Amino acid sequence: MLTKFKTTKEEKKFAGPDFDGIATALIALYHSKVKGVEEFTLFDRFHSQILQDSEFSKKPQVLLIGQYSTGKTSFIRWVTGKDFPGMHIGPEPTTEGFMCLMHGPEDIRLPGSLATADTTRPFAALKCFGDGFLTKFQVSETDAKVLRSVTLVDTPGILAGEKQTLGRQYDYVKVVKWFAERADMILLLFDAHKVDISDEFKKVISALQKHDEKVRLVINKADALATDELMHVYGGVMWFLGKVFTTPEVKRSYVSSFWDERELQNPELSRFMEAERQKLIDDLETLPAGGGVRRVNEFVRRVRSLRVHLLILNHLRKSLPMMGKEDAQEKLLRDLDLEFQKVARLHQLPQSDFPDAEQYRLLLREGGYKLDELPKGDKEALDNLTTVLDHDIPHLLRHFAKEVGGQEEFVITPSSERKGWLNFKGLISKSHSTEWKRRYVVCQGGKMNVLRKAEDLAPKYVYSLANGSVGALPESPCSFCIQIKGISEVLAEGKKTSKKKEETEIVQICCEDADDMSLWLKTFQVHCCTAEDMILLQKMEEANLALSNNAPKSP
Repeated sequence: MLTKFKTTKEEKKFAGPDFDGIATALIALYHSKVKGVEEFTLFDRFHSQILQDSEFSKKPQVLLIGQYSTGKTSFIRWVTGKDFPGMHIGPEPTTEGFMCLMHGPEDIRLPGSLATADTTRPFAALKCFGDGFLTKFQVSETDAKVLRSVTLVDTPGILAGEKQTLGRQYDYVKVVKWFAERADMILLLFDAHKVDISDEFKKVISALQKHDEKVRLVINKADALATDELMHVYGGVMWFLGKVFTTPEVKRSYVSSFWDERELQNPELSRFMEAERQKLIDDLETLPAGGGVRRVNEFVRRVRSLRVHLLILNHLRKSLPMMGKEDAQEKLLRDLDLEFQKVARLHQLPQSDFPDAEQYRLLLREGGYKLDELPKGDKEALDNLTTVLDHDIPHLLRHFAKEVGGQEEFVITPSSERKGWLNFKGLISKSHSTEWKRRYVVCQGGKMNVLRKAEDLAPKYVYSLANGSVGALPESPCSFCIQIKGISEVLAEGKKTSKKKEETEIVQICCEDADDMSLWLKTFQVHCCTAEDMILLQKMEEANLALSNNAPKSP
């Protein structure tokens, strides 16, 4: 029987300034508060595999899906502008397996077993699909400009008829779902000359329902159609997808012919189709700019799913009576959709966060799970996940605002003044105690003034930050710690005339919380520039202020 899950209380608290980017911060957050809950609650069996560190720092991925002979490989050749290892183009089904096209200085081709063994690549979790899949998976590297910023994933052409899929030694739909979860853009390719959709293609498109915001449509080989024919084809594709995707928004589409062999044949629409091509290229080029916010969005979605999964397991365990457990379990599984609704009402969660009841029921039955032996998370584990969603993620979005495409809440300038109570100590000074002391700190004009009391007229210590250095100190045993190196002006006490003695000093301060640490760190970083840069920044700030004052007022 599985034991109750207990989280470990960590002495240090999570803070974004301790990390150099959003990817490393998410890795630390995942390992410290999320991964342990996933492993204990069997999250990988019900939802998605445990994440690898390389998946947080990967380039944006573009997943191409379509039936056979829709031009997926030709499309990749058009995007990259060159042939690549493993490329085969023809009217028959040519792509036998999944191929990831990545950037590399030379043309190389790696089989699936080697690609998944390399921990620097984001494919290690694909091992769970077995050797039957790995023999049909490969990584191809080539030196193409577009691949410096994105990775392209080509998939086997989907065939019509059930007999065509019987020979596969892996679950095609599950593999597509794995790539869709990690993709930044999903391109559904349609051949403008044959828009009939096979049963397996319908299953694949239905499996993309949770990722519909990533889906884009590519209607390929459209230049050979007359304008009225093309309108009928476009309308037919949109009508079908409207039945699959329940959202009212229309999917963004690209209508053209994506190949290099010939010029566009329809002169009426050549300008339109050239613009469609350029629109697609522009969207691919802007993918890296939004990579940070998409990475955070996928992380939030995963944590929300984990929280719901944990609440479901706890609810099913709690709903079993002491006697007649087998009959009660069968009734619970039979009415699982109603049980999901109970959990949603009890914890005030949206129904959209819950998994598919039929699929969940199938996993519980096929896995032979007894509900009273399911993992049970305690309140502390749930509070941990809630803290990630309600505190840690918003803090990261504020601290890494520029990286995730947002605007900083506070703009720090050379004239910015920041003051407050901090825990403070010096490391090498001989003039004062190196013990932690509670001090009132004022940072302004390139200097940090340290006072015993907020109402003191004169500071106890003054540190010149110009030409100094500052940085977070994640290795410190204290939470929210910043280390500063500057020139101290130690003021002699007990004398009417104070004498200044300058010496290099290293000091540490501990802030109240992660947001406070972020603001103090950014303030110190601005004030630690060179004296010449400080003067230049102040002049630029004055000039911007003058421009804003002279700007015409709106009525």
